[in-house]
Formats: sequence, structure tokens, C-alpha cells
Amino acid sequence: MSKLFKIGDISKLCNISIKTLRYYEEMGLIKPVEVDIYSGYRYYDEKNVQDIYKIQFLKELDMPLKDIRDFDDTSLAKRMKEIKQEMKRLKNQKNLINSLINLKGEKIMKPFINDSQAIGRWKYVASALSKEGYLAGDMVEDSDLLFKEIYFLPNGEGYWIFDRWSKGEIYHFRGVVYTYEIEDGKLYLSIYNVETNEFEIVCVYEKADSKQYTKDEIRRKDNIDIPFVNDEKALGHWKSVGWTSIENKRNFSADSIVKAIDLNDDYPLQSLTFNPNGEIIWEFNGNFSKHRWTKNSVLNTASSYNMDYKIVEINGKQLMLMDWKSGDYGFGGDIYGCYILEKQ
Repeated sequence: MSKLFKIGDISKLCNISIKTLRYYEEMGLIKPVEVDIYSGYRYYDEKNVQDIYKIQFLKELDMPLKDIRDFDDTSLAKRMKEIKQEMKRLKNQKNLINSLINLKGEKIMKPFINDSQAIGRWKYVASALSKEGYLAGDMVEDSDLLFKEIYFLPNGEGYWIFDRWSKGEIYHFRGVVYTYEIEDGKLYLSIYNVETNEFEIVCVYEKADSKQYTKDEIRRKDNIDIPFVNDEKALGHWKSVGWTSIENKRNFSADSIVKAIDLNDDYPLQSLTFNPNGEIIWEFNGNFSKHRWTKNSVLNTASSYNMDYKIVEINGKQLMLMDWKSGDYGFGGDIYGCYILEKQ
């Protein structure tokens, strides 16, 4: 027989008041294993202790008692999603506050100042810790280079992750301001961390041309005028379960599935439904839209992107690995990874 504890013992053991224990009992969160019919004394066992510890743990996650009472296998996943949504909200607020602090208010309403020598396309040359470092030949490797090319569109118009620009400044959509200066035919762009607003590196560019581009002209587009070819393996509903690199996609196997699939992330592309008429339904951030597909390709008709997919079977599960093309591809030229979707 397991050891029994009186309510006072449980109170001391779990560092919780007797009043709270009685409230938990009223809520149906715990139940004494025995109640003396004569004295009314309540007795608890080791399972009750574990239940109390679980309640205390879940309360640390700000989970309401009614949700703790109904706790099951889906509860943590639900709470994780709520926490991530709250983190995104707080992150957006942080970026807004940073922009207000760093811009000191006056630059938010700053009128556009033209810079005619900036207009056009600039090609990346090198990275350094400063303009002076570059001029001294002290280059650094920039493994996270995002901008192989920079465009300055007329009238300060923005594109991709840039909201707009004005003389000497490029405004990132997250509220961070990149600064630049042009000297002797070189453009020195100071990059700042979008999370901390701290300076990171100077990217150096040289002028490729001075054409007055439009946003539509500079965005990459694929040929999506492809006839439909059926693929029986693709037909049906697929749910996003992870993300992996393009390199990992090429050699995807059972050995890589654990590190490749991350079930704790919220993916904007939530699901794909392949219909036999070449139509595909996307669920993206809770919204549904229609596009096209053909064998080995998902065709984004809104952005004119052709995204390759391949289907593999691992551990009895059918998985689809699909290249993901977004603005990073359209304006940056890079495909940073692919979605992993599981056949439902």
C-alpha cells in the first residue's frame, strides 16, 4: 500500500496552502484517495502529489485551471501555439518601439529626399566591418549575405523587405534603418540586426546601371505555362510537418528525418490539397487560395513561381519535399529551404 498523507503534510510537501488544495478539490483537479467518514480527514497518495506538481507546472505556463482540469495530449500543443502567437505580437511591438526610439519620431514622417546617383542597380562586391576597413583591404566573410543586388527605385519606392528609401537611408519593414553612403563609385551599406538594431557589417556595392526600374521589372518570375501531367502519388491532402534545407532535400533519408522535421514550429503554409484536374488548394496563414500543379511542380499563379517537389516514403509515411519560393527568391534569388508535408 502506498504512503498516505494528510492535507497538512501535502501542504508542506508541495509548498501550497490548505485553502488552495481545497479549491483544487472543488475544481475537480485532485481527489483524495480516502476521506475518514468520522473525522472528515482527507488522505492523499503519491499520485496526488504528482498531480499537484503537474498543476503547478502548467500554471507556470499561465494555463487556466479549467484547461488544466481538461488537460490531454492536445493541451500542450494548443498552449504552445498560443505562446508563439503572443511572442509574435510582443516581437512586433518591440520592433515598433525600437523604431520609435531609434528614429526619434522625426524620421517616421520624414519626406522623401531624392538621391539621383543612387537610382538603379548595384552589385555586391565585398563585406567589411567598416568603409575604412574595406579601403584598407580588410575584408570579412559574410555567410549570411542577403542582398547580392540592391535596387533604388524612383521616388523612394520600396520592394521586398524594404518599405522605402530616402537619401542616405533604406527602411527595413521591421523598423530598422540601414544607412548608406556613396563614394568613388562604391555604395557602402551599413547593415543592422533587425532584432536588436545593433550594427553588424558593411556591404560594399558597385553600380551596375542607372536604369529607373519598376518593382515588377526586378522580381524574378518562372515559366508556369506548363501543361498538366497527373501524378497519382501527389493526389490528396498534405499537411506541413516541417522544414529542411535544399541540400538536405537532395539526400533526404531516414537518417535525416529527425533533424529535418521540427514539429514545434508554426509554418505559414499549413497544407496543400492536390486535385485531379491540376488545381491545388493552399492553406496559408489560415487563408485558402487556388493555384495550379503538374507532375513534379507546384505552380504559384499569383507570383509566377515554379516550385519543385518530390515524394519519398520513410518509416511507412509518405512525405513531400517542396521547394519554397517567396520574396527571398523573387528579389534575392535564393531558395532557402523546402517544406516537408505528410500525406493525410
